[in-house]
Amino acid sequence: TDPDESPYTFTIQGAGTGPEIDVRGDGISIVNGDVTPQSADLTDFGGADVQSGSVVNTFTIFNTGDEPLDFAGIPPITITGPNAADFSVQQPMSGSIAVGESFDLEVTFNPTAQGIRQATITIGTNDFDEPMFSFDVQGAGTVQSDIGVLGNNMSIASGDTTPDEADDTFFGDVDILNGQIIHTFTMRNTGLDALVLTGTPSVQGGGPKAGDFMVRQP
Repeated sequence: TDPDESPYTFTIQGAGTGPEIDVRGDGISIVNGDVTPQSADLTDFGGADVQSGSVVNTFTIFNTGDEPLDFAGIPPITITGPNAADFSVQQPMSGSIAVGESFDLEVTFNPTAQGIRQATITIGTNDFDEPMFSFDVQGAGTVQSDIGVLGNNMSIASGDTTPDEADDTFFGDVDILNGQIIHTFTMRNTGLDALVLTGTPSVQGGGPKAGDFMVRQP
């Protein structure tokens, strides 16, 4: 009911303290919940050979807060998503990161199939507003060389046992005495490296009537 000081106001303030997670790839901070992998911050691993290749990228987990950043969960770092099995992580040996310190998180991409492989990495901590820090990663499974065979511009599956006119594997009727039919098949390398033909000869015929067919060697 004060006639000249109603309402009576004044400003107050305080400083919130606590741990703060900051995940960086190649020095670039990754936003929590990021779903757009890119090579600049190492979340896009590029290509790796399906049979023998792997890529290891190192992310750095910083504690930029003013209290220890404790890892949470068993394990604290998990991988989920459609191709989670193609990625693996090195779990932290210590249960926390001191103020101003960091932990290097090694992530290995080892593809099991061709094409884009995707997963989500989640880090559990005691960060107040980002207790489950996650970001998407991806890589491309590649093959050094990959053969494809076409007949009449149609792909023929490896091991095919059903000759068909459509892909030229069925030659039709030929006169026994003086006839012949020539069909041309195309070998295509759909891999990244040179396709090397092996064996002597490199293209061989087999089966009960192998003598009725001849091939021109590459």
